[in-house]
Amino acid sequence: MNSLEAMGREIESQIEDLPRYQSYLDTLERPSPGERLAFLGCGDSFAAALAAQHISNHTAMALDPNEALVNPTALDGRRLFVVSVSGRTSANIAAARIARERGCSVTAITADPSSRLAREADELIELRFRAAGALTSGTASFTISLLACFHVLGVKPSLSSLSAVLGSAKNWSRSFLPPVRATTFLLGSGVNHALALYGAAKIHEALGAKAQAQYTEQFSHMELFSLTPRDAVLIIDSQATQDPTGDRLLSQLHEAGFNAFKLHSEETEPSAASVTTAVHLQALAFTAARSHGRRSLSFVEDRGRLRLSDRMIY
Repeated sequence: MNSLEAMGREIESQIEDLPRYQSYLDTLERPSPGERLAFLGCGDSFAAALAAQHISNHTAMALDPNEALVNPTALDGRRLFVVSVSGRTSANIAAARIARERGCSVTAITADPSSRLAREADELIELRFRAAGALTSGTASFTISLLACFHVLGVKPSLSSLSAVLGSAKNWSRSFLPPVRATTFLLGSGVNHALALYGAAKIHEALGAKAQAQYTEQFSHMELFSLTPRDAVLIIDSQATQDPTGDRLLSQLHEAGFNAFKLHSEETEPSAASVTTAVHLQALAFTAARSHGRRSLSFVEDRGRLRLSDRMIY
């Protein structure tokens, strides 16, 4: 099985895996009300941590692990949750170690209970999903991470219509093709900014194309001035966020002749909308890779950069 086929299989597996994982989470204890929480991770896991920050109404904090190393006082008095699918990322392990040295309780959220990160932590929340058995772009691992982070916050999204969500995602993904030789700007406010960051990562990995995430409001102050007719703008929103800036920007970009598109979730609850949006962004990257004639994911084929990434991360 090649990496693109593996991605498709993992996207489909979420219909069964997410409810099953939610049942596992229901057996776990949650932090006490009033505890000060922090989430930390890299790549997709940082997007999950950032989503948790927004879902908590900013009572919880999301951190890049190096930020915790540079300014460890940010961890003081907080219970730290380190999100890492592999449990091998060096910066996460270092941040967990320094947090414990400062007297913080550390929980590893990882798929590998025997990993270095798990051994460094006081407690474990295991990420359980069916990996397809080939190196691929994170899909089920991300939505499972979202559920784990939301559980910590005492939030349980509805997962009753995942088959319909996946069908909608497949249909929508055919309406927008990210450019390979230009930039896709993914915009969102609130938790949708975290999802934009995740969507940009999938475009990087699947297509090897340029993508950039930004807050919807900030785009008009910065990236707009480098926008070209070959670029594309994807504005992410939902019934849960009710941000009128996105619709105004979409209209103005269309009038100016730019390529602008919208991803809208009808979900009114932010955590459920996050899962729905994540699945749509996964389908977008998968469909785009196939539409551009790829037989495997770009990052898997690029062995040189993959080795460089591994040297930096692990």
